[in-house]
Amino acid sequence: MRSVIMGMTVAAALVFAQPATADTVSDWWEFANKLAPPGGGGTPDQMRSTSRVSLAMFEALNAIDRRYESYLNLAAGDPTASQDAAAATAAYLVLVQHYPAQKTALDDSYAIAMQAVPDAAKREAGRLIGEQA
Repeated sequence: MRSVIMGMTVAAALVFAQPATADTVSDWWEFANKLAPPGGGGTPDQMRSTSRVSLAMFEALNAIDRRYESYLNLAAGDPTASQDAAAATAAYLVLVQHYPAQKTALDDSYAIAMQAVPDAAKREAGRLIGEQA
């Protein structure tokens, strides 16, 4: 009986899990690359911000769907959380820190990304995990 319940739990998790779309991750990574000041592409600061965005998104997604060892020892998060919301939040917070002059554009992009997650509970759970990452 226990194995049947365990099997049903795993099956439910697979059915209801919502992986982050490649678009979410690649869009924020591309956005990070475009935020460099004119003529500043490839500078150490720009490369550092892009690396931090990548790491933050990885940690957020890995906290929800633990497949790899965490680089930052981030605790496992709610497995039903929105991965898109987690990745967007993680990227947004890093980029606002690196590019405060671009906050308005970042706020707009973040709002659009969060509105694309229809389930409010999953969106909020993802946001919290993204903040931790």
